[in-house]
Amino acid sequence: MASISQTSTNQSGPQMDMNPRAINVGAFAVARADEINTMMRSISTMGSVQRTFQKLPRHIQRRAMSHNIKRMPRRLRDIARIEVEKNPQKKPKSDADGAAKKSRRHRRRPGNLREEYAKRQMRNRWLETHIWHAKRFKMVERWGWKIPLHPSDKSARAAYRATARHCVMSDISYHQVIEVQGSEVNILSAMKHLTSPQVGLTMASRAYLHGTRHGEVLLYQKDTYPHGAIGPVDYLWHCELHASPPAGAAERQELKREDGVNGDDEKVTTDRRLWMWVHPSCWREVLEELKGVCSDYNVSITPLEDELLRFRLQGPLAHPILLDALQVAMVTPHDKQDGGSEMSYWWEQYYEDATHLQTYKQQMETWAGFRELQTASEVPTNAVVSLVVRDSRVLLPKKRTKVMVDSDNLADEPSNQRAHKLPAETSNSPLWSPVVRTSVAAEQCPNHELNLLRSKLLVPGTDLNLGRSEARIPVLLLHRSGIRTSVGNEGNESTGMLGYSGGWDVVLPRKWGMPFWIGLVYRGARACGLREAGKVALHRSMPRFPYDYPDSDAGCDISKSIADDLEQTFLRKPPAKRSNHAKLGIAAPFCPPWSQLIIEWGLKETGDQISESGVDTCVSSMPEDWYVLRNKEKLGLFRTVMQGWSKKVGGGGGRKQGKWNTKSVKGSSRTEGKECPGHLSLEPLTQVLVPSEKRTIVWVGLRMVTRGFPSQFAIICLPSAADLAELGRNPNYGGPEEPVHKEFRLKKKRKLEKGQKGSKAKKAKVAQESRPEPPSTPGDFGFVIESKDEFGGREVGTTSELVSSESKVENSGLISAVALSNKSDTVSVAADTTLKLIGLKDSKQATPTTGVDTSKTMTPSEHSSPPASTHAEATVNAATNTTVQSEVVAFEASSATTNVEHSATAVSKSPATCLLPAHPELLKSCTRSVIGFVTNGAQSFSCGKGMGVGFCATLGLLNLLRNSPRGRKLVVLVRDVQSLQYRFAYIYVPSS
Repeated sequence: MASISQTSTNQSGPQMDMNPRAINVGAFAVARADEINTMMRSISTMGSVQRTFQKLPRHIQRRAMSHNIKRMPRRLRDIARIEVEKNPQKKPKSDADGAAKKSRRHRRRPGNLREEYAKRQMRNRWLETHIWHAKRFKMVERWGWKIPLHPSDKSARAAYRATARHCVMSDISYHQVIEVQGSEVNILSAMKHLTSPQVGLTMASRAYLHGTRHGEVLLYQKDTYPHGAIGPVDYLWHCELHASPPAGAAERQELKREDGVNGDDEKVTTDRRLWMWVHPSCWREVLEELKGVCSDYNVSITPLEDELLRFRLQGPLAHPILLDALQVAMVTPHDKQDGGSEMSYWWEQYYEDATHLQTYKQQMETWAGFRELQTASEVPTNAVVSLVVRDSRVLLPKKRTKVMVDSDNLADEPSNQRAHKLPAETSNSPLWSPVVRTSVAAEQCPNHELNLLRSKLLVPGTDLNLGRSEARIPVLLLHRSGIRTSVGNEGNESTGMLGYSGGWDVVLPRKWGMPFWIGLVYRGARACGLREAGKVALHRSMPRFPYDYPDSDAGCDISKSIADDLEQTFLRKPPAKRSNHAKLGIAAPFCPPWSQLIIEWGLKETGDQISESGVDTCVSSMPEDWYVLRNKEKLGLFRTVMQGWSKKVGGGGGRKQGKWNTKSVKGSSRTEGKECPGHLSLEPLTQVLVPSEKRTIVWVGLRMVTRGFPSQFAIICLPSAADLAELGRNPNYGGPEEPVHKEFRLKKKRKLEKGQKGSKAKKAKVAQESRPEPPSTPGDFGFVIESKDEFGGREVGTTSELVSSESKVENSGLISAVALSNKSDTVSVAADTTLKLIGLKDSKQATPTTGVDTSKTMTPSEHSSPPASTHAEATVNAATNTTVQSEVVAFEASSATTNVEHSATAVSKSPATCLLPAHPELLKSCTRSVIGFVTNGAQSFSCGKGMGVGFCATLGLLNLLRNSPRGRKLVVLVRDVQSLQYRFAYIYVPSS
């Protein structure tokens, strides 16, 4: 036993040494520290590069945690800060940096808002109503201002209804005011260098010189009339009550002399002031011209940039809305004792003068008499009314309403017998005083104080009675007349309602824009922007500045800006989604080339040709001395001749009972000179126009005959005799169609493969799609050309498409003409004329080098004799076809030249640029001669048809008159830049 125990003891000893009974924790942890650190790092990273907030469960993650550590749970904020410190790029801005984003409550404080808005106006200035417009309108950057373009809702038709039946309102405070001060003689002498009486009434007109009416005049650069147009300005003279009586006609002529010696010392020494509202696009130019001219006559120029605001109200309800919104304030001396404040207000000091107080009473009586008027059209034209009104915030309606005409206050007798003349005191306003303007802005009560007073009213909702502390605001009302003449649907001018777009312009001191704007909106005035203003100008056929002033610097700048935007938009589209203007025959899709148009018509008038160097060299070599014809006398003569063109002459034809008389259309007017002696009426017009005036463009209006409406930059073309003949036969004729310019067409493999399957289906399809049109193009005569291409396929097209390129005809192989089923004498005569003109009638001239059997070249329509037609139709068609075919041949010859130039320049251009036309000749870019372009067009809600306005070359209009038959209205063809379809439109010269 002892031996056994001894053995076991000896065996267990070494085992106890190898497996100790206890572990030293400190030593074990130190030995395993690296392993523990590695394990902790693996647990924290979880095998991916993630930030702390990304490791949280989904239901705890928040977007704000990615940039704001304070949003994270407290237990993880320290870890998140460590991560941010390791990555400086993602380190948030701390409060210590001073650039941390403030809270919304801090940012919405009025002082902080004004500071932020001032920073945001460093590049573009804001209107006082900018915040209101920015929430509801599409805003654009124009001329250094942020201007509302159009409302965010669909308001095209609603805006027209408001203009025609209710009231629209626009903020035109971006029109800057320039004050001209000096003696009356010196001011008139200085303005004589910048204006011309041939354009319209100037500042020297007796109607505007006394300050009771405001006017508009077009300014030119110094002594450059009729060139160097700057832009139109609205002007208003300060009404002087103490001035001497107005001088007579002879004395007024003496006042206009530059020396100013006329024996009237009071007129010479008395200073007068003149306000001029200038568009911001030409404000700098006008200011520089005024400084340069007025410095020679001791006349001071002061720009009033931010001191006056201007709202424009248009529509029949503009007058009732202003009657309700503008209530005359009491300025009598007994109001001083209502309040206990010792502060003296501006109106208390101003109306201490007995003369001013008497003027105030006269203005109050005049405004009270206006309540008997129904619309602003009953007020004298361009009248000026001065008022001192109450604070609009105190009179704000409880909810939005629509103010209507109060029939109870209307007068029993006709109002035009009373309101034919206003007293001179009505136009004298305190706004002319700079001290008053400053005081009115400083005495404005803040909105929060008014709201606090409202909250303390015993009866909520009642009007505030502020007494003497209520602000008195001087305003000026400038009357604007609308359409003065109403023309029927059959008239030569645009159709519109009498007084359309008439209303008032409200001139306010600064800081009072929003109070009055909200008050007018709450009474039913609909706010509009630039787009709606353009529609109103379109319905009135009036030009818009600067869009419709191409001879001014501002017009050139805006035209270039629009062209760049349209071209960039065009090039951003894929090739399959943009129009190929070269195939459409549009030479200028983005900007009308007025200089090129005038030069080409001048060369055509003299019989000269474009030089071999090309159109660009010819245009650049010619002087830029063209301008817009604005002479009132010449335009009136144009208007008289064009309006009288539709009158019957010597038993000639015309419109009878609303139907066209086709017998009056026998070709061009040149062949009817003996039958229409009325063509001699052009002689006075051509004799009055001097040679320089033939290098001009004329403002014209368009009204569509049937369907369609013109768009921007649509071309205005001369109709051919065949077009007029077809319109005479069919009053519902939609218009001819421009053939596709095949020389610009790129062949597609898919079309060629279709052609290889057989031509019978194509022939049937062409015959089915053909429709009766006037024989204005070779394809309309009933023949379809089919030829083999280099791929063995067959192409079907009109004669003008396939014969225009001579090289293609020579290499095409067999050319055969297949006649459609049109058995008429007209087709046979037209086909013979066409084939003789293009050189395919004779078999020897058809294919001199190809050696093809010429007996199969031309195949007439079943070789059958057509039924005999009347003598009248044969005469009409024979005359018209010959004229049209000569035009088509000339067009095809020019197209071949244009094709060569285009292919030569296309190698060095990018594929996107190659799709643009290579500046071809305008008069030969399509089958009809271009005489002008449309600048503004749309569907008119007033007449239910398309309307447009634009410019035409003067020589083009004369050519239209020469080639238009008497007894019918003047019509032209209009085609959009993205269409091949021409539409008929009546053309006229709008009255100013």
